[in-house]
Amino acid sequence: MTADIPLWLQNDLILASGSPRRTGLLQKAGIRHRVVPSEVDETLRSGESPEAYALRVARAKAEKVASVFPDKFILAADTVVDLEGKVLGKPEGREGVRESLRLLSGKSHRIVTAVVLLRKRPPFERSKTVKSIVAFKKLSEREIERYVQSGEGEDKAGGYAIQGQGRNLIDSFEGSYTNIVGLPMEAVLELLKEACSAFRLKG
Repeated sequence: MTADIPLWLQNDLILASGSPRRTGLLQKAGIRHRVVPSEVDETLRSGESPEAYALRVARAKAEKVASVFPDKFILAADTVVDLEGKVLGKPEGREGVRESLRLLSGKSHRIVTAVVLLRKRPPFERSKTVKSIVAFKKLSEREIERYVQSGEGEDKAGGYAIQGQGRNLIDSFEGSYTNIVGLPMEAVLELLKEACSAFRLKG
């Protein structure tokens, strides 16, 4: 996937994330950007849906970086695993990965990613929420333990990475692959093109 995004926008683009997966997807699409990680409160609120939660956190990340760089386009995203209405975030340590995999084993779940593109001056904000479905194989305790010991599932939503050894845990998936990785590039390109149209600049 190669982006046709003008250089003026790429030069003004900041990714509000330290995720090497998101940076890698942007680089693969040929989109230049600067990385400024954004740490925000990611506590799930009572009664909050996975979609609402992901959008709130993504917007908070974008707002925090935009407060420092008001003249830049800030791209932020948040990905959650929705298992039967329950949000599974990033597990804590290997025991957390083990628990997540046991929950996901033999079931289908949704990957929900909210993407926000924000600029403070002049004001611009657009967002999109993308959903994919992933069906897990029925995992044995041995398979779970092997993956846990690889360390790959740590710091990943749901405790696995489809782009790595985690692919072996999955039976099938529907929807955007890059969404499951953590940044739905189809939505990102749409948002960047909307920004181009809104500012009516060419480069």
